[in-house]
Amino acid sequence: MAAPYSAAAALGPRVLPEILDAFLLPETELRTKGSGSELSMNTYTGGLLVFTLDITRVHERTSLDLSIWGSGDGQVWGARPLIHFPRKYHCGESKMQWDPAEFPFVQRIRAQWQVDRWGQGDGKPLIALSLHVREVARHPAPVHAGYNR
Repeated sequence: MAAPYSAAAALGPRVLPEILDAFLLPETELRTKGSGSELSMNTYTGGLLVFTLDITRVHERTSLDLSIWGSGDGQVWGARPLIHFPRKYHCGESKMQWDPAEFPFVQRIRAQWQVDRWGQGDGKPLIALSLHVREVARHPAPVHAGYNR
């Protein structure tokens, strides 16, 4: 028995645009202040960016301040971050969304962080984490059916 005809199948496989989907920080142990490598926005297609911070290990009395910075040329990173995650003290996953359309000059992004330890003892701070960024499609505003004046 022959397979039923499908117009979509006759057109061949759908080619989807490449979207931004990368790790700004792969699984990493942080002990001091620093910044990650730059990520080019050249595959950005117009959606929203969702940043996922996944903390898998934290020494007691350690905190993390993590922010995302943008640059047009890879040299000047601005006076303020694009995103600043709330200070973290424990393991878990956090997500933040950012709209690149509001910052058309940004061609590169990178993460910057500060790791601190407080209280008594001479232990050094340690936090293990990964930071992923993925572009997601924008959803159009809902149309309210039946609303007529």
